[in-house]
Amino acid sequence: MAKLKDFITQLAKKAGFDTTTDAAKPFFDALPDTDMPEDIHKGIDNALISLTEAKNNYPELKNHYTKQALDGMDKEFLTLIEDFQLDEPTRNKILGEKSTYKRGPMITREIVELERKKLSSTTGKDKQEIQKQIDDLQAQLKTTKEAAENERKTFENQRLQDRINNKKNVFFSGVKTIHDELDPETRYTIIDSQIQKELQDRQAKFALDEQGNVVLMRNDGTNFFGENHQQVKPLQFIEQVLAKNKQLKVTDSSSTGSNGAKPQNGAQPTSTSNNGTKDPQSQSTVINRNNQALADYEAASKTGAFGV
Repeated sequence: MAKLKDFITQLAKKAGFDTTTDAAKPFFDALPDTDMPEDIHKGIDNALISLTEAKNNYPELKNHYTKQALDGMDKEFLTLIEDFQLDEPTRNKILGEKSTYKRGPMITREIVELERKKLSSTTGKDKQEIQKQIDDLQAQLKTTKEAAENERKTFENQRLQDRINNKKNVFFSGVKTIHDELDPETRYTIIDSQIQKELQDRQAKFALDEQGNVVLMRNDGTNFFGENHQQVKPLQFIEQVLAKNKQLKVTDSSSTGSNGAKPQNGAQPTSTSNNGTKDPQSQSTVINRNNQALADYEAASKTGAFGV
C-alpha cells in the first residue's frame, strides 16, 4: 500500500520541484508515513502527468497543436477546389485523403493535369491564359504552405513558452513575498510583471537548455552574467529583483541572514514554518494549475476541420 509521504514527494517531483534542497528536504522528511487507500492513490496519480510525460507520452497534446496549424491549410485547399471548379469525383478523391500533408500535392497534380488537358485543345491565346492560371495556382500554394509553416512555428513557440512558464511558477512558489496573502493568480501577476520589466530593461530572457532546464540568457543568446562576472541563475535573478523592489516578506526588522549579516537592498530573510521548511501551499497551487492546463489541452485536441 502506498505511503502518503512517498505520494506527496512524487507529486512535487512531477511539478519540477527539487525535494532535496536544504529548505525542502526537512519538510518532505517530516511527512507522515500514513497508508493511502489504493483507489485514492491510483485515482489521483493516474489523473496527473508531468511535463516530461506529457511531451513524450501524450499524443493528444501534439494533435491539438498540429490540428490548429493544419486547419488553415485545409481551408485554403477547399478554396482552391472551388476556384478551379474541380469535378465531383476529383473533389471526393482529394477530400477522402485524411492527411493534410498528402492532400496538398494531390490537389496540385489534379489541377495541373486538368490544365494540361485544356492546353492540348486551345489556341495560343487560351494557352497563355491557362498558363497564367497555373502560375497563379502555384503562387497560391506557396503562400498557403508558408502561412501554415508560420502558424506551426507560432504554436511551437507557444508550447515552449508554456513549458518555461510552468517551471517559472515553481520558482515563484519558492519565495516568500509581501503578496503571499493574495490569491495565487493575483500574486503571480504582480511578481511576473516585475520580473518581465527587469528582463526587458536588462535585455534578457528565460529559455530552456538542451536538458529542459530554465536558464537566464541575453536576448542575443549569450549567457547572462551579474556584476561579479558570475553567471546568474533564474531563481537568483528572481530573488534579486524582488529584493531590489522590496517585495520579499519582512519577518523581523532585526533579523539577520544565515551568516550573521543583514540582507542587502532592504530585504529580509524569508519566513519559514516552525520546523524550518517552506509553506508548500503555493507549490500545490502550481501543480493544480498545470493539471488544469493539460485537461484543457485534451478537450481542445478533439476539435478540427479535418482528422489528422
